[in-house]
Order: sequence, then structure tokens, then C-alpha cells
Amino acid sequence: MRINLKQTKNPRVELTPQMSMYDSLGQEWRPFIMYFHTPNVRNSTVNTDELGFRITHFNGCDYSIGGDEVYSNEVSFIVGGSTAFGVGATSDRMTLPSLLSQKSGRLFLNLGGRAFGANQELILFSQVVHKYPRTNSVIIFSGLNELYLSRFRHSGGNFGCFYFAEQFKDAMNQSILSPKRKLLKFFLYPIFGEKIDYNRIRQKDLFKIINSSVGGSSSHKSNTQLFDVEYAVNQLKKNLFIWKKMSQSMPFLLRFVLQPVPQWCDKDCSEEEAVLFRFLEKEYDAHNIMSQLTKGLYLDYSGMVQKICADLGIEFCDMNKMLGDTVSAENWLFADRAHLTDQGNMVVSERLYKMEQD
Repeated sequence: MRINLKQTKNPRVELTPQMSMYDSLGQEWRPFIMYFHTPNVRNSTVNTDELGFRITHFNGCDYSIGGDEVYSNEVSFIVGGSTAFGVGATSDRMTLPSLLSQKSGRLFLNLGGRAFGANQELILFSQVVHKYPRTNSVIIFSGLNELYLSRFRHSGGNFGCFYFAEQFKDAMNQSILSPKRKLLKFFLYPIFGEKIDYNRIRQKDLFKIINSSVGGSSSHKSNTQLFDVEYAVNQLKKNLFIWKKMSQSMPFLLRFVLQPVPQWCDKDCSEEEAVLFRFLEKEYDAHNIMSQLTKGLYLDYSGMVQKICADLGIEFCDMNKMLGDTVSAENWLFADRAHLTDQGNMVVSERLYKMEQD
């Protein structure tokens, strides 16, 4: 039955009911990569193995990264964040790795991590690739998270940022504070934020900080509103350098695909997309921030990433251009401003397959 888009109260629930499964998927803390998907999830939308990797469905069988055994056959990987993982797909069969496996006749394993940045993508690959001595190709389907995370560059510095970094930092700092210092932080953090090192602060230093703040604005504000293209590009550059060295030594074919974003594609929104975007930007701050990733910012970003790939000898593909040249407003490709619908995954997987054939 067709949904009346003008009357729906919650288009996310009515148009994309599968998203509730991803909302409830959860995560667990993991060494080095910080967090990963809950293992052994079983439902009609998303299934994970004993390590938390998503299942690839290929030739009537299920494949994933989990287990300690070495896989002796040839294999390829799709690496990236939540879009590579398949958030938005209605089932494991409709993810990019499953669809590309079916089209190509070659197994593509799902190495996507929800909310992963470039550092986490590289580390995750390094933890599993020893089991796959016959790696044929790696598609890095990524780029959006790194740009989004540039908003928090002041907390990450040269080492880069990751989602939930503030929660992790607060928990680590809180765990080593004495009871008195925890009480001190409880009262002073809303005013002074990170101006105070609560683990080392001495009484005389505390008085100096308080006195210096008298008469001025002492409220804690974080400069997190602006995207920093150069910062994001530098994070990608250092990781792509290592990716290239690995691809030469193993060897395997390496491609970087800049993932599609609705406002970056030369495509008018479908009716479903327009309704979803309006609702999400009204109800969720993160989606409203995503809408500020403008076309001009994208042109700067994609050009710089393309140059890095050219300098390193990595094949670069801009999926935004590939989609904008071939799809119309009637195509409902996006479940939100980051993730693809089943139709979106089918269209993108077809483009990836053609790229693999060239």
C-alpha cells in the first residue's frame, strides 16, 4: 500500500522502518578501533558474526570476517563507514558487498564500521588481512565521516578524531580521579570545561584560574561548527599512504571511492527523499549539520582527495559524479543524508561493478 507522504507524521518510521534495527544494533568497546558492532546479532535486517562483522550473502551462502581460520580462496573487501556497512539496506542481501559479489561472481567481504573514520578503517583491515593471503582488491568506499569529524579537530589534533571521543576521554579521565577531584570536576566543568586539568590542579593554580575569569565570559564553548577540509584531507592522506604501501607489498588492487551525499550529486530529490530530509533535519541536530555540507565544500574536498590519490597512484572514483550523470529525481537512493536505500545500493553496486570491469 502506497504511503501518503503529505499525511505521514513520522516518515522515517513509515518510509524506512529498517532503520530501527540499525538504531538498536548497539556497539561494544574494542582495543585500537575504539568500538565495533554488537556480535551475533540475528534479525531479518542485519546480521553480524562472532566478531561483529556484517554478513555478505553470496551464491546461497553467508560469509564474514569472523573466525581464526585462513581463507585460501581469492577474496575482495569493501572498506568504509556505515554506508559501506549497509545502514539503510533492508537486509544483508541488499548491501554493497553482497550486491557486488552477485554481480561480479567474486566474493566481497564487508569491512564497514559504523561511524568509522579513516584511522579506524585502516586499523580494522590490518587486524584481519593476515587471514586472506589471496586478497584481490580493496574498495575504500568512504570520505564523508572524515569531513564530518573535522568539526572536532581541536580534540583530536594530528592523531585524528573519532566518534564518541568525548565520552571516551571523560570516562578515562574520570576513572583516575580521586573522590575529591571528582567532586571538584562536577562543580567546575560546566564553567571551565577543559581549561582545568582536574587530575593535577593545585589549590593555588585553581585560584589563579578563577581570578583570571572574573569579569569575562567563562562559559565553556567548543569550536565545533565549522568543517575543516584541509584537516580531513590530511587525515586521509596519511592513511592512503599506508594503504598504497600495503597494496604494493601484498599485492592487491586498491581503489578509493568518494561516497555519495545527496546535496553533492547533481540530482533532484525524489519525493521520499525530500520528505525524509525535512523531517530528519527538524528532529535531529546531526542531520541538520549534515545538510551544511555544501556543494562548494564538496568541490574543494573532492578535488584535494583526487589529487592525493593521483600523487600516490591510487585509482579515484567520485560516486557523486557517477550518480549525478545517470539518475533522475524519480530514483529514491538515499534513506538520509549519508545512507543508501536498497535502490541506492543497487545503483551504486552497478557503478562499482562497471568500475571493476574497466
